[in-house]
Amino acid sequence: MRRENSWRLRLCLWGLILVFPLAAIEWLYRHTLALVPELPAKPAWEMSSAEQLRRDWWLAMDSRRAEVDPIWPWTVAFIVLKVTLVGDRFEGPAGMHLTDRAARRCLANTRLPHLPWLGRRIALSIWFSRHWSAGELMTEELSHLSVGGHIVGAREVARALFGKEWAELSAADVALLKTLHELPRQRRNPWCGLHLGHIHRRRDWLLRHLEAAGGLSERDFAVALRSQLVFEPAFPDWPPCTSTRLQSEEPSEAPMVR
Repeated sequence: MRRENSWRLRLCLWGLILVFPLAAIEWLYRHTLALVPELPAKPAWEMSSAEQLRRDWWLAMDSRRAEVDPIWPWTVAFIVLKVTLVGDRFEGPAGMHLTDRAARRCLANTRLPHLPWLGRRIALSIWFSRHWSAGELMTEELSHLSVGGHIVGAREVARALFGKEWAELSAADVALLKTLHELPRQRRNPWCGLHLGHIHRRRDWLLRHLEAAGGLSERDFAVALRSQLVFEPAFPDWPPCTSTRLQSEEPSEAPMVR
């Protein structure tokens, strides 16, 4: 009887040792989240099926897994143990880059002097992982898309840069737009120096990533690779050229005017 009680006591102690850190992590998350004045609402952009297809292309180019894994206390504990004890390279849950970017956008114009910015960012990122899907996160991100400082939103940028609606963009157009969005601002202008060669190579790399993820058939992939880079000539968000060489030195790399 005494031995049985002793084992029960040990089990209770081990249970407390395991549960207490998890409860502390959850409490810290909820406490930090409660200090955020207002949580964001779901995206107002109700995409058509054609628009969703372009969003899914973008998402497939953005990550290996087009989904978001919810982050729970045991998720955090497992990552910490894996990194500290095993020494593995840190790899967050699927979609962590999406939730982190969404949290940073939400906090960009928020001033909360009594709450550390990093704590708010982590708490909001966890909240996004539990309540938003990958599609909703990407829809919200695309609604803030820009390749300059004046035109904002995937629909508006597509019209200004390509003369098309977002739902009409080809896979090559989407890859090109993503390339321009991710490049440093001073390297986005295809009419400056040798920028266009790098833009072209990066676009083709994203198309290969999309094809490997199953987003394009072999035939569509081949067609996309052969497509030229075509821009609206009066796109207002090109940054100024810092070099006197305004055109690419390679005629084959010259951008086409729509």
